[in-house]
Amino acid sequence: EAEWEKAARGTDGRIYPWGDHPPHLTLCNYGYNAGGTQPVDAYPKGASPYGVMDMAGNAWEWTSSQYRPYPYDADDGREEPTRNASRAIRGVSWLDDMRFVRCAFRQKLEPYYGYSSHGFRVVFLGP
Repeated sequence: EAEWEKAARGTDGRIYPWGDHPPHLTLCNYGYNAGGTQPVDAYPKGASPYGVMDMAGNAWEWTSSQYRPYPYDADDGREEPTRNASRAIRGVSWLDDMRFVRCAFRQKLEPYYGYSSHGFRVVFLGP
């Protein structure tokens, strides 16, 4: 979850991946504006400071971290691969209202639930 948040907001503490101005239909997919998920490169103006697309809107993203209260503490057991623990999900989906489309918004979900508005990100770090 900590890696997801850094990829979304960078090191300057921005509110949204693209900066601090509110969401707009050219920046991300939210509030039923596109009727479903869109290709990951559909909103290039909404990229994070690292160039990562769709860190806000389009689909909730599962993280491997267990959902625990903030502040983040890697030593509190949240990174244990325990089966059936609630996981943190981030990024909100195309269904969600714009008030939730921000880097810091998070929810928890049990691993046995699945929804069409939830997914995961595959990361390739290169050779």
